[in-house]
Amino acid sequence: VKQVLAPLRDSSIPVIYLPGNHDCYVKRPKCVTAMREMVEWLTRGAYQFDGLPIKLEYAGVEFILLNCSRPSNLLCSWGFVTRKDADHVAELVSTPRKGPRVLVSHYPMFEAHPWLRMRHRLFGQEKILELLRSGLIDLSLCGHVHRPSLKTDELGHGECCAGSVTMNGSFKEIDCDTSNSRFTFRTVNI
Repeated sequence: VKQVLAPLRDSSIPVIYLPGNHDCYVKRPKCVTAMREMVEWLTRGAYQFDGLPIKLEYAGVEFILLNCSRPSNLLCSWGFVTRKDADHVAELVSTPRKGPRVLVSHYPMFEAHPWLRMRHRLFGQEKILELLRSGLIDLSLCGHVHRPSLKTDELGHGECCAGSVTMNGSFKEIDCDTSNSRFTFRTVNI
């Protein structure tokens, strides 16, 4: 894997990497160590997995990285926002803005049908949803769900779910006008 990712890692492109539920299912020390090492290696040491949540700034945009993936029931793809992590994210966004704020996590924060998705859902995201609804966070970027979705308002604020690139043959290109925190989205077919 490192050989395939080395050109990206060795480029000047900033890399934000968060492991997902499949990377964090087990507690085996060898697996956990490999996941932690990959985070540090791929991000060129910009942050460590155990230091999340954190705020990074790139090109006038504040990115808040939140890990929601933890070992859980192997029959379920659950995610969890701990109270400690939610409080820390609230603290990170309580400071004066330096630009638009984007939350990056594996799981969608907005869930239209939580009971129908009981095996795949996120728990504990209420405070994060409040921060999104109040405008302290402008956009949530996530994955987990294999179908891409866009739940945004006229400014592009809300949530963008990447979906599975390999399954759908597409990804979202996101542009941000930092002068007014407006996001625009374009689907790129591959």
